[in-house]
This record gives sequence, C-alpha cells and structure tokens, in this order.
Amino acid sequence: MKQPKSHEPTIPFNIGPAFLEPQAWDALTQASDLDSYISSWLVLLCASIVGTEKGVVILYQPAKNSYNPIAFWPTEAQAKTDGLMQASEIALAQKKGICRRQDDTYSQLAYPIRENNELSGVVTLEVRGLTPSSAPIAMRLLQWGLAGLLLALKNTDSPQGSSREAALQSVLENIALVLEHQGFYKATMLLVTQLATQLNCHRVALGWVTAHHYRLIALSHHVTFSEKTQLSLP
Repeated sequence: MKQPKSHEPTIPFNIGPAFLEPQAWDALTQASDLDSYISSWLVLLCASIVGTEKGVVILYQPAKNSYNPIAFWPTEAQAKTDGLMQASEIALAQKKGICRRQDDTYSQLAYPIRENNELSGVVTLEVRGLTPSSAPIAMRLLQWGLAGLLLALKNTDSPQGSSREAALQSVLENIALVLEHQGFYKATMLLVTQLATQLNCHRVALGWVTAHHYRLIALSHHVTFSEKTQLSLP
C-alpha cells in the first residue's frame, strides 16, 4: 500500500538555541531608544543563525553624510574586522545581498537595509561553517530578521508610540511562535492561524508563487487541505 504524501516539506531550520533566551527578548522589548533596540536586535539576529561569530549594523547618518556602524556583536573590538567591513562595503556598493566566502572556515553574509526604496544601511554577519545547503537558509533568516529592524526605523519619529510598540510586539511574538517548532508544516499552520486571530480574518493562507502558479502551503484553522485548492494566477 502506498503511503499518503505529506504536505510537510523537509526544510531544515538553522536556528541557534540562544535565540530563545528570555533575557535577550526582554532587552529588545524593553529598549528605551533606537540604539538600544538595534543592539538588542543584533544580539538576537546573531543568536538565530548557528555559527554566527560577528555582526554589525551600519546605517546612513545624514548629519555626517556617510554610512557608520551603529552596533557590533559581540563587541566592536572583536567584530570590527577587515572581512566584515569589506563585505558591508560590497553589499552597499552592489545594493544587494551577498554571501562572501572568506576561507575554508568563515563566510560573510550581508544584506542592504532599504526604506522607501532608499539605501539606509546594511547588516553583515560572519558565520562559521556555512555550506552550500545552509547558506541560503542563513540568508533567508537574515532577510526575515530585517523586518523587525525596518519596522523600528520607520517608526522612530512616529508620534504613535503605543502603536509602534504593539506592532513590534506582534512581529516578535509571531517570529518566536514559528521558531519554537522544528517542523515546517506545523510552524506555518500555527503562523497563519495566529495571524487570522490577530487580524480578525476569516482565513489566512500562506503559499509559494512560482511562475504563474500559487501553491498553497498552509491555511488557517485547517489541519489538511485538498490539492484542488491550488490556484493559477493571471
């Protein structure tokens, strides 16, 4: 008898256990200013990707008319290396994410920060032991983590402080919810159901778009769904 096909893709999660440390999350949610938030955010980002040993956030500062480091991890003395800064410069110059192999042990991942289509800075990590299969996962985690940073940057000068805090808290809760579950299918099911509850939606769907086809991955409040649910896009 043939075994039924599983909807759960076998996608490994490359997440460090330190990412779930309560102290790190407390420091982020209780940050009193943008610099403190960025420093705490960088700690969590570096903890989220196994093998990360250095990190830097570089932002454009209009007063100086230049890009300058805002936060280092673990410390400036330990993290401000030629390799890390060179990778940051390349990503800023090319205006795109890069994965730069330094040697047989270390690689640098860098991804630009964009606000309203303008280049605002770059986040760069130095990671030990990246492989051709783990590098794309690490890059996706870096891109995903940037959402929390961008939200903080966009709302820095907003008078709606309580709305900003609520939005940040919601983002952090949803990220933590997903990362607590090693199974991709279970994590996506929990995410869409959580979003449906938060946004008061009847249904929330998550899918992949490939060419002109939309492949449904998870549907809120549904344990299973039919293959007939797959859609074609115009």
